Amino acid sequence: MKTNFTFSLKVFSTLFILTFSHLVCAQIPLAPVAKPATPGVITNIWNINPTWSTVTEATGYELDVSVDNFATFVTGYNAKVKTNTAEYISGLTPGTSYKYRVRATNGSGTSPNSNVVEVTTGASGSLQTVVPKAGKNVSATGFTAEWNTMAGATGYQLDISGDNFATFLAGYNSKSIGATSTEVVTGLTATTTYQYRLRTVNGSGISANSAVTNVTTLDANPNLSQLLDITFDTDGKITTDISTAADNIFSIAIQ
Repeated sequence: MKTNFTFSLKVFSTLFILTFSHLVCAQIPLAPVAKPATPGVITNIWNINPTWSTVTEATGYELDVSVDNFATFVTGYNAKVKTNTAEYISGLTPGTSYKYRVRATNGSGTSPNSNVVEVTTGASGSLQTVVPKAGKNVSATGFTAEWNTMAGATGYQLDISGDNFATFLAGYNSKSIGATSTEVVTGLTATTTYQYRLRTVNGSGISANSAVTNVTTLDANPNLSQLLDITFDTDGKITTDISTAADNIFSIAIQ
């Protein structure tokens, strides 16, 4: 928004009067456009991630966040000064509706409020599901289960089964795991496929089950082709890359 201001300066002298007139153009920024808020990328129980459009003339922004239509404000979010166009807000209340709005600022002033966006945090127990990785360090008798850690988690529950969770491996029916990202599993049977899944845990509840990861233990008495991880086509020709086989030979030699 452009606003024109005119000022005059008169200089008096015993001999003459000079009058100067100058037109000043001050540009107050337009209001930004608040974009639909989305749950935080880590967990949607306590966090939201407001974003808004860039305003060309702006040198900064002011962000308001409220639970009662701006009669009061979330602590720290009454015209919070920002220099970028996004804010990650944590420590909110589960199952609660929040509203936010933004203003653009520069040396000439502050824009009107943006549109208001409303977002509701997830209910207790709606923790984001942990993402398991492929098992590693697989042997004939065990493997290491691995997963991505989740911010806000105080721990995890781990299930391991050999029959798609009709039954569970001893000690692995909702086994409590601390705030870590791996679990070494031993005492397994060779050439057997196992499944594992996890749930995120914290003070607000337990997440849904993660996706299931399958891990097959190795042969207890592998032949040379298995040791070298060599594969063959239907004509009996080796299809494994020679460099891969060489790496496997070197790995066996140093064990």
